[in-house]
Amino acid sequence: MLTISLIASGKLSYNLCEVFSNNENFRIIEIYSRQKKNTNLFSKKIKFTNKIENLRKADFYFILCNDDSIKEISKKINVEGGVVLHSSGTQNINILSNQKNYGVFYPLQTFNFRDKLNFVDIPVLIEANSKKNLDKLKKLCELLNVTCKVVDSKNRLYYHLAATFANNFTNHLLSVTDEIINKFNLNKDFFIPISNKTIQKFKENKSKESQTGPAIRNDIKTIKKHEKILENSNYLNLYKIITKSIKKNDL
Repeated sequence: MLTISLIASGKLSYNLCEVFSNNENFRIIEIYSRQKKNTNLFSKKIKFTNKIENLRKADFYFILCNDDSIKEISKKINVEGGVVLHSSGTQNINILSNQKNYGVFYPLQTFNFRDKLNFVDIPVLIEANSKKNLDKLKKLCELLNVTCKVVDSKNRLYYHLAATFANNFTNHLLSVTDEIINKFNLNKDFFIPISNKTIQKFKENKSKESQTGPAIRNDIKTIKKHEKILENSNYLNLYKIITKSIKKNDL
């Protein structure tokens, strides 16, 4: 059985806690949290600590705080034997170089406190400072039954950039769609098929070649009508930027 220590109590920590707690191959030793915020969402069986310098012995220590705090947290951790991991898509593995054993465990997914995700469906990008530690990470992924891929820090950043467009930006555009629907009292159900079709095109690697709409057709009159509707909103500039990007249609 592998022992786990989670450092932070945010969304990813919550989801990993659920996954490890429900897998007989793992035991969560403790979770470090500087404050009690969110801790009530976790199982009552989980032990919390606010003493980062005195973490109990574990096989893996997952630093799950925001990217800017990873280095600071790593400097405060004094552990022997266990592998210290961060789960950032953007931070270099060497940010943990003050540790003897370290690596990266980056699940390519978006997380929240509401949905319990099936980790079997989530690809995990891994990296480690030695072959021994990489083998340990591969074993961990095997026990979790997840698909893992060894990706170095440079290429992991590319994955993160693409994921930002796929999730964060797409989600924002859909939230803008929601605002338009609500403002003009439209039927939201009518937009589900077209949204699903967009994702289907992405799955089939046909997004670029099947781009439609006034921007790709250079339909100036339609574009001006849209801009007129948005002229007093915060989204006019966004509309213009995306329209320009579609016209150029190149990275």
